[in-house]
Amino acid sequence: MSPSPILNWLLAGLALLAPLGAHAQYSLTHPRGRVELEARLRTAWHHRWLFPGDEDHNKDRFYVESARLKFSGQQYRFRLAWEIQLELRGHNGLEREAGQEQDHQGLEARDLHLSWLPSDQLTLRMGQMKVPYGRKQLIPEHAQSIVRRPEVVNDFLPGRDRGLLLRARTPVRDWTGWLGVFTGNAENHKYDDPAGRPLYAARLEWAPLGEVGGEEGDFSHSARPHVLAGVNLAQSRDKAPALEDPRDYLRTIDGEKLLYGGDFSAKWQGWQGTLEFDHARLTPDSGAEYRAGGYMAQLQYAWRLPWKPLAGWVLEPVVAYDEFNPNHRRADDTMRGLTTGINLMPDGHDLKIMLDWLHRFKLREEDTNPWKEDELRLLVQLRVL
Repeated sequence: MSPSPILNWLLAGLALLAPLGAHAQYSLTHPRGRVELEARLRTAWHHRWLFPGDEDHNKDRFYVESARLKFSGQQYRFRLAWEIQLELRGHNGLEREAGQEQDHQGLEARDLHLSWLPSDQLTLRMGQMKVPYGRKQLIPEHAQSIVRRPEVVNDFLPGRDRGLLLRARTPVRDWTGWLGVFTGNAENHKYDDPAGRPLYAARLEWAPLGEVGGEEGDFSHSARPHVLAGVNLAQSRDKAPALEDPRDYLRTIDGEKLLYGGDFSAKWQGWQGTLEFDHARLTPDSGAEYRAGGYMAQLQYAWRLPWKPLAGWVLEPVVAYDEFNPNHRRADDTMRGLTTGINLMPDGHDLKIMLDWLHRFKLREEDTNPWKEDELRLLVQLRVL
């Protein structure tokens, strides 16, 4: 059954955007090397149903979430590669508390690193990069299937940091390992500890049926399943936090911190499932040891539309659940979220319209977590170069 005439006009208008979403990465090739340029833009509208007493504060926002420009290249003779990624991010006005912005703003360098590739199996990298911990964190933001990563990933893991990284792969790329040492002063302010000691991180991946790829979604409807399993480990020693607000959920402590976790991802015939858990054992110099952490699960399906003029476009429903507790001695602080969404894209993540609803909820009336609100988020993502 064909869609209504009104829907046809709407689909026709969306189809005009398809050329903008084409793979349009600019590159310059020379016998001695290669240079590439890529640019992406994300605009968003955000509506929140807030917790009692805050109904009139930051309820609706339309903003440019981010604009990213990435320069990368290779030098063939000495087997060198480099990457510079800059981001201009707008303030979305969604403060959790006064002075505690959820998102940063302004221009900053995201990735800034130099790599040496002595062989196809080995890479040695130095500079600012993502700490190799967790599949969900390592997938770029633009290649995610929900608007924002869950708290257990975004607010718990180190993020980007400056350091030295070694990556090794087997010849058939079924096993991949990362080993890195970093400053311990990562981009996540919960790990922002300039007076602390280095952060050590390791990750091991196993993909027995072939590479899963660096993005979410099975747009090609793979005929055979692709699975990936990973384990993660990170250790650091930190100073005590400067802030004492118990609602700031600080994980940086005066003592030892051990992070450990695992993840699993599978793709097959348009379906993809993802499961990840991350936990920490924190040992203060004074006081009892405690634990923190949580998990997330996500399921999605890439459906190719049969209707003209958007025949071949992908409609992708997605559902995700996450749970995170910054201190297992206080069970009533657990944050739980359910995200349901739908994405529309011509092919892949270069042009994508995302709509999702995030519901945070409590399981007990005595829960003291104040972040009980719903959020409706609409985002348009465009690769312009």
